[in-house]
Amino acid sequence: MERTRKRPEFRKGRPTLTREAIGRAVLELGDAELTMRALAAHLGVTPRALYKYVADRDDAVRLAADQLQSQWLLPELDPARWRDSLRELCLGLLGLYRRHPAALRLAETAALDVHDNTRRSNEAMLAFFAALGLPPRDAHRAWRQTIAVVAGHSEIERWRARASAHREMPEEEGTFDDVVEMLAAWISTLAATST
Repeated sequence: MERTRKRPEFRKGRPTLTREAIGRAVLELGDAELTMRALAAHLGVTPRALYKYVADRDDAVRLAADQLQSQWLLPELDPARWRDSLRELCLGLLGLYRRHPAALRLAETAALDVHDNTRRSNEAMLAFFAALGLPPRDAHRAWRQTIAVVAGHSEIERWRARASAHREMPEEEGTFDDVVEMLAAWISTLAATST
């Protein structure tokens, strides 16, 4: 990926266009309306100006993914109190998905590079699950399942919010704590049965 020189975010009191600003704008705009024309309008520039910084929509999505991955910091993970650590981890992920609800669908639309921060987080998570007694294959499985459970809960929250705006919704069954507790029970069973 070709890197452009870092430009000042403001010039003469007005925001300038940067690759970082484009990534943030993609996260703000989301996937439903993400066209290069809509992105340019959101940023207050012409599509031609936008193409000076990004090659195409996929390049803009990669910038958004980079922004997202750089924002997420893994909490301190303590295998001795692993359920608390898992809960903190899940709450952090949920908070990230709540701040950037389109992030999951945007990530599906382009081949994404993995940010150094994400690599470090993945390695720390695999080490955390290994410390619980999971072999590498099951540690990977537990980490993928953790992401899937939190992402799924985030999607359900968004669906409920949209649905409740159109009609009265029944009382929500279960809470995020219940979801995390079920995930912890699965991980505990996986660790107990791993060979």
